[in-house]
Amino acid sequence: MKTNINHFQITPSRQTELVEERVKNTTMKTLLLLFCALFSSLVYGQTPTIHSVDAGGNGQYTTISAAVSAAAEEDVIEINSGIYSENVDAGTKQLYYIAQDELASVIVSASTFKVAIGSVVRGITFSSGNSFEVNSEGSARSADVTLLEGCRFWNVYGRAYSNIKFIGNTVVGSTFFYEEALNQMHNNTTAGVYIYDQIISTTANEKSVYVSKNKMTTLIIKGGSRVEALSLNIFSNEMEEFYFIPDQNVSLSNIKIVGNSIGRVRSTALYSMSNIDLIANKIGRYKSSQVDGISLSFAHRTPNLSIRICNNLIDSCAVGINIVFGTSNTNLKQTLLIENNVISRATHPIQLDAYLGNTTLAANHNIFTECTGAISYRNNATYYTNNCFFNAGAIPEGSGNFEADPKFADPTNGDFHLQAGSPCIDAGSSTVSSIDLDLTAGDLGIYGGPYSMENYEGADARVIQLLMDRTKVSPGEDITIKATGVSGE
Repeated sequence: MKTNINHFQITPSRQTELVEERVKNTTMKTLLLLFCALFSSLVYGQTPTIHSVDAGGNGQYTTISAAVSAAAEEDVIEINSGIYSENVDAGTKQLYYIAQDELASVIVSASTFKVAIGSVVRGITFSSGNSFEVNSEGSARSADVTLLEGCRFWNVYGRAYSNIKFIGNTVVGSTFFYEEALNQMHNNTTAGVYIYDQIISTTANEKSVYVSKNKMTTLIIKGGSRVEALSLNIFSNEMEEFYFIPDQNVSLSNIKIVGNSIGRVRSTALYSMSNIDLIANKIGRYKSSQVDGISLSFAHRTPNLSIRICNNLIDSCAVGINIVFGTSNTNLKQTLLIENNVISRATHPIQLDAYLGNTTLAANHNIFTECTGAISYRNNATYYTNNCFFNAGAIPEGSGNFEADPKFADPTNGDFHLQAGSPCIDAGSSTVSSIDLDLTAGDLGIYGGPYSMENYEGADARVIQLLMDRTKVSPGEDITIKATGVSGE
């Protein structure tokens, strides 16, 4: 059968809309910014102007606020090195705030720094207890994206109400709240980020949030009463903790936590959501080994939920995977797949608390090693198939489970590849959904199966997901394939 593929769209988790790349040459950067402003003027019919600010008196203005006051919509505020101790409030005026070059030390020390929705802020350091805010009022283009890139926030309280792209920033001693705000957060170093209330993107029909390649202590997703059908994508970050605190009215379509290094993942009671994927993450070694690696709780109203926990390394935890389903309503169906994980040095590798009859639980192709306690589960609806146990307590009932040394390459130093001769090689199922990428029967552990961690390690760009608009087509018909990916360094 011949099927035409007429459309292939790559949607990376970092922005692709802005063509401008970082350039260190000051003149080139200014010209590039002017080009962006000129392009904008073609769309909105305004003539852009560059307003030069220099605290030492070598520019048109000595204060940022004076330049903002004189600027028209879409103008460029070019700021030279210096310390600017002033409050800035641009109202609803969209502007470009740009440090004069990559080496410029532009430090703003003020009580309040407010920019309009749709502004661009690049290369500026905010310090000394500032309040940085993206105004919530008034822009005629309220759906525009505000870009914060290459900035430093020291002891700053930040709040944003519009669509935000937060890229390549450093946040230390600060707290950032995104309220009705975040679209993309990429390549940042942050101390604490709270994303809460209605999180939306620029496209009304596709409410997606991407958080990728950041280094942070804690990422907290706190959903308020207005969150609907949100797709949350957490890719390739390093963080101590991912914490999800939803309101009971939150409706989530998809949560994808893929390729991250996380101390622990936890939630309060989750209510209304359809799919959660934790794939190819390195989890554990938190500040204390007495906390759980993955700890998720689902309230009694969680309908038709599908959870996949696949190809994760979960190391040095109290409980490796701790899942609680809080419903006895047999009309609500939950499916939990725990597959191709390595759980090492945990008190209990898995602890499941689920009501019999409405939840299907399957644990396949995992390796459990050096765990002091056994797997704990409240009902017998869990199916354990083709798992390896090594110094990991009693083997649960199931088929194809065995006890043996998996022969990891160097587990002490975090290398959990299987050595030649490992009993875990080709020890899994040969079904299409479980085979390795070389089309042999699935290996056990994190490098086996279709979600091998090998695909998510390193700094190269990679596709995370491919989606077809339909799976049934007639000869000669077209299908659309959409790819979601993470860009390289």
